[in-house]
Parts: sequence; structure tokens; C-alpha cells
Amino acid sequence: MRQLKAGAFTKRNVAATWRDGTFDLHVWNISFFVGWLNWSGRLNDQADFSDWVTPEIMGTYVGDMRAAGLSPRSMATRVDGVRAALAALSPETPAAWLMQGINKLRAEPSDRRRTQARTQHTARIVELGVSLMRQAVEEGGATLHQGAVLYRDGLIIVFMALAVPRLDTVSVMRGGRHLARQKDGYRVSWSAAEMKEDRPHEARLGPELSALIQRYLDEFRPVLAARSKHPPPEAEGAVWFNRRGGPLSARGIYNLIVERTGAAFEAPMFPHAFRHSAATTLVLERPDLIKLVTPLLQHRDSSSRELYVLADQIEAGHRYGAVIASRRSKGRRPAIRREKPTRRRRDDGI
Repeated sequence: MRQLKAGAFTKRNVAATWRDGTFDLHVWNISFFVGWLNWSGRLNDQADFSDWVTPEIMGTYVGDMRAAGLSPRSMATRVDGVRAALAALSPETPAAWLMQGINKLRAEPSDRRRTQARTQHTARIVELGVSLMRQAVEEGGATLHQGAVLYRDGLIIVFMALAVPRLDTVSVMRGGRHLARQKDGYRVSWSAAEMKEDRPHEARLGPELSALIQRYLDEFRPVLAARSKHPPPEAEGAVWFNRRGGPLSARGIYNLIVERTGAAFEAPMFPHAFRHSAATTLVLERPDLIKLVTPLLQHRDSSSRELYVLADQIEAGHRYGAVIASRRSKGRRPAIRREKPTRRRRDDGI
């Protein structure tokens, strides 16, 4: 159960059941809404939150987000944050109409070009992370601290590309609890309360990734932790540190991924795009292993219908492409010589 600070969100209502990641997501989306209210001149400190959540205001909010180029799914997520805040701050206010609007947004087809632009082959993502770590080791940056930041960013990118965890689970990682050393490498694990599917998750990391993590823990993490002003238990437990030596937050991981991928690729990638990229890469390379997408993404069931359809298409393309290629390699099919029928003579009995 989340221990909330004093205030409206500490009431024994729906907010008390939110996990840390859910709470942070809702608060983040509320900040977008309140910022828009201020920008549009609608913010009134004396008004209740429910006074802002009206069909007219929310319709204008969605219209401005649509004009800004946000995808239907992103708009639905931001509006859902407003709905969650309304349920926590004013539970007696009817919100069925708001949920209907959210469902309509979720039902809208997304612009696939946006998804494709933000999806990369996992190999390219790993190459980016490795290049940052190599730069930290070989060049080091202007200072030792900058080199440690470079290596940390590269390792986070590689870790998220290969282990495909969710963003909120990465930010809470603690040594010995979520990241543990074993004989054959490192193991990551999260409890059911920390996972979106409410089921514990555990995975063993490969030897190459384990070696990169070991080097980070031995050489670069102490450099980042040296600036910590937090109590020793908190400073010693965190796996990822920010530039000031404190535990790296989910927002910090999000920002560094957007910044690093934006500088390397045609369009910046969001952390969740790493998961989409991993699943798509698996489907592209091994469509026969499509069933591994579910455990790879830590899903409860095989609900990723788009990936299954994509797998069927790619598998069919590979199958028929192989047949066509084999025929092309043999050259043109030789013409079949047909004997011309001889003209029958009258005395053939006809």
C-alpha cells in the first residue's frame, strides 16, 4: 500500500490503491492538464478541480492536443490522468461521460507512421548504448563524472533494450533486491506489487550484459554516488544515480533516453518504444517464435493482436519469398516444346 503525503490524495479512496508508478503517471498527466489550463487562461486557484472537468473544457483540451499532433493513445492517457484525479479529489462527481470519451480516443486508429518512426531494430538501440559506454571508457569525457554519466546512459539503454522492463521498474531498482549477482551472471527480479500485471517477474541476464553491469558497479557507480547527499542506506541501495548523486527517477530515465535516441536516430524514442522494438525485432527475425513475445514483455496473456497479425504476414512473406527466390535462382523456366499437331488426311476415317 502506498504511503501518501498529507493532503487530498491521502483519503481512503481510489488513490490509496495506486502503485507508485501509477501514482506518478497520474500526477504527471495532471500536470499537463493544469499547465494547459494556465496557458489557456482557465486556471483559477479558487475553483475546485471538478469545476475544470466539464465536457466543454475537456473537449477544448482534446482539440488542442490533437492540433499539437498527439496520438489518440497519448491523448487518452492524459485525459485518463484527469479522470483519476477527479475520482480521487471529487469521488461524488459523475465521470462516466469522461470514461466514454477516453474509450473513444483509444478506439481511434493511431498514426502508424509515428510508431514506425520511433521503432528501431533492437540491434541499433544496443549499438547506440555500446557506443556511449565505449566513449566513456576510451575518451572519458571532460571529467571523470561526465564519463560516468556517459557509461550509465549507455548501460541503461542496453539494459532496457535487451531486458525490456517497464520504466517504473527500472527506476526502483536496488542492489541485492532487484539486481543480484549469481554464479553465471546477474539476475533481475521484481515483486508482484511492483509489476503492472500483479505477478512477480524474474529473469537471468546474459554474460555480456552482466559484465557491463559489473563494470558499472565497480567503476562508474561509485563516481556518481560520491555526490550523494542522501542518507547512506538510500545512497547505497540505488542502482542508478543521477548527476547529483541521488537515485535516478523515472522522469530522469525518460529524459536521458529521449535525449540520447533523439541525437542518434531520425526521431527520438520513448522508453516504452523499446518494448515495441524488442517485440517487433523478434517477429521480424524469428516469426516462428512469436509466442515468446508474451513472456518477453511480461504480459499476462497474448493480447498483442497486432504483433500476431504482423507475424503471420511476415511468415507468409518469408515463405512465398523463399519460393520465388528459388525459382529466380534457377533462371527462367525453359519453354516446353510442343509438337505441332499434324493435319489429318481425309483417309483417316473422318
